[in-house]
Amino acid sequence: MDTFNLTPLEKHFPGSCLNFHKKQLFTCLYKTSNPDYHKTKAEAQITMTKECQKKTNLSKQKNGFIIGSANDKNKKCRKTMEDTHEYIYNFGGVTDQGYFAIFDGHGGNQAANFCKEQFHVILYNLLCNMPSSTIPDIFNATFTSVDEALANLPSRNSGCTAIAALIRWEERSFATLSGLREIRRTKLLYTANVGDARAVLCRGGKAHRLSYDHKSSDWHESQRIISAGGVIINNRVNGILAITRALGDTYMKNFVISRPFTTETILIPNEDEFIILACDGLWDVCTDQQAVDICRNIYDPDVASRKLIDYAISQSSTDNITTMVIRLFKNNSEIKECLF
Repeated sequence: MDTFNLTPLEKHFPGSCLNFHKKQLFTCLYKTSNPDYHKTKAEAQITMTKECQKKTNLSKQKNGFIIGSANDKNKKCRKTMEDTHEYIYNFGGVTDQGYFAIFDGHGGNQAANFCKEQFHVILYNLLCNMPSSTIPDIFNATFTSVDEALANLPSRNSGCTAIAALIRWEERSFATLSGLREIRRTKLLYTANVGDARAVLCRGGKAHRLSYDHKSSDWHESQRIISAGGVIINNRVNGILAITRALGDTYMKNFVISRPFTTETILIPNEDEFIILACDGLWDVCTDQQAVDICRNIYDPDVASRKLIDYAISQSSTDNITTMVIRLFKNNSEIKECLF
C-alpha cells in the first residue's frame, strides 16, 4: 500500500488475510495467461443469481449497508457519457460483503465499459487464486491484470480513472488489557484508486479521504513522470493527460501507470455513517466535507447521490458526473427503518 498522505483513520495490517469464502454462486473464467481473452467476452462473464446482484429489498436486509447511485451526462457541457459504475451486494456469495466501483472514461468509453463488465470478475478470480495475499495486494494484481487486458483492445487511446472499494468481515488479533491477544470478527473497508476518482468516509460527521488524486500538478507524481522520461506541460503529462495514473491509455503506459493507491480501514459501527464514491465531475467543484454535509441527513442513498449531482451542476461542473453513496448500518432493524 502507498503510505504517504494517509490520515490516522487508516489501519494497515501487512499480515495475510483469511481465505476468501468460495461460495459458488458464479463461475469466473478469466485467465491472465490467456492471450485470446479479449476476443471472447463470454469467457469473462459472471453467471450470478439476480438476487445477489440487483438492488432488491431482500439483499439489502441481509447486509449492513445500503447502496445508492446516480449519474448525469451533464448535457450542457458534454455530448457523450463516458462514466460507468457497478456495485454488487453479497459479493462472491458472502453475506454482508460488498463491491463498489466507479470508472471515469476518457478518449472514448471503451475502457470504462470494459471495467464495468470485467473488473469485479478479475477481482473475484484473484481473490480465489490468491487466498494468502492481503486485499491491497489483490487490488494491485487486479489493476495490473485489467490494464493488461485493456492493452489488447482495439482502442489504445481509451482509458479511465477508477475508484474501487470492498467491504468484508475478517478475523483479526487484538491485544487485551491483560497483555493477551484475542480474535475478533472485524468489518473492514478496502479502497483502491488510480487518477482523481475519489472515496470519502463520513466518520462522526467528518470527512476522511480514502484515496489519492493522481494528477500531474502533484509534486510526487510529476517527479515520477519526469524520472521516467516524460514532461509536464500545462499540468498535463506530455501535454495530453491531466491525470498520471489510469487504466488503459496504452499509448502512454511508460508514464501513466496503473498501480493504485490502496487503503485499509477498520469500520467503527457507532461512528462510521456512510461512504461516498465519485468521479472528478463532483470533486472539481465540491470539497470532501461539503459532500459529507450534503449527504449526512439524507438516509436514502439514491436521493443523496442525486443531491450531490444537483450540487455539482449548480456549481458549474463541466464534466460527466457519477456518484455512489453507501450508507452503513449497525443492525438490520436500522436497515428496515430506512427501507420502509
